[in-house]
Amino acid sequence: MADEAQILLDKFLKAIRKNEKIREGLAYTAVVCLAALMLYFAWGLIPRRYTLKVTGGEILGNRHYFVEMLKESAYKKGLDLVVIPTKGSIDSLDEVDKGDLDLALIQGGLEDRSYRDVRHVCTVMPEILHLMVKPGIETIKHLSGKSVNVGPELSGTNVVANKVLSFSGLHAGNDYIERHYSIEELAGLYPSKLPDAIFLISTIPSFVAERLVRDNGYKVLEIPFPKSLALRYGWVVDEQILAYTYSIIPPEPDRDIVTVGVNVHVVANRKTDGRAISQKKCRAGAGQQGEEHSQTNGVKNMVNHTMPTLPNGRMKGI
Repeated sequence: MADEAQILLDKFLKAIRKNEKIREGLAYTAVVCLAALMLYFAWGLIPRRYTLKVTGGEILGNRHYFVEMLKESAYKKGLDLVVIPTKGSIDSLDEVDKGDLDLALIQGGLEDRSYRDVRHVCTVMPEILHLMVKPGIETIKHLSGKSVNVGPELSGTNVVANKVLSFSGLHAGNDYIERHYSIEELAGLYPSKLPDAIFLISTIPSFVAERLVRDNGYKVLEIPFPKSLALRYGWVVDEQILAYTYSIIPPEPDRDIVTVGVNVHVVANRKTDGRAISQKKCRAGAGQQGEEHSQTNGVKNMVNHTMPTLPNGRMKGI
């Protein structure tokens, strides 16, 4: 069988050598293919600008301001960012999944949800869970019978706060009165109407926490069990809030306290051009050059794992 194939191949090659038109046709085809290949790679080298609709969540949140600050550095890298606020991380994910947003900065800890058209790009920084309380509340157990703001229902803060409270043995309705104010709504309340306790998730320092301490006498309460909580939830990070972070006289907190940290992730709609949101651009734009973030716990199951960029710029699912 092999000999017969070799004989047929030899006859075919001899026919080509004898037929000048066939040789010219093959040569012409080879030149056209080579030219097309060169044009393809040259096209890929041409600088492009991309316009992306992006959100950092609530308009008064630190993440929103972080995205606003990124606009200038992103512009230098060929990205025009249109910043659109949302009600929180869950709302942001819904909008990205529908294709109404191209990109979002969201917090981890939302692994109970699944989104078909959302892809993970990179992890950029940790945020810190602040539990702000009025004077007289010394431990989480003292929240019993108090009003506790856990954030809007479509926010990641709501999810994390409820898991912390549940781990502490406290349940909404039975042990405390649950409130769902956004940061913007909190800013509009009279001091007498503010909840007894407020959960915030923010980078440090949080300007909202700073205002609550300075203007309303709130204190930062320690959440003493991040390592134990991390045994149950892979997205939990052990973090600290240093003494004097929010006030010098009187000191607030008056000592270094431990709390729960949650990583921030960049996610994108699966149809967003991968050349505009490569992991390298993502980290560079967020000031993470040279630093590799491997922790995607709390987000990878939710968004069908990390999406590497293919040579053609599309994002491939794993």
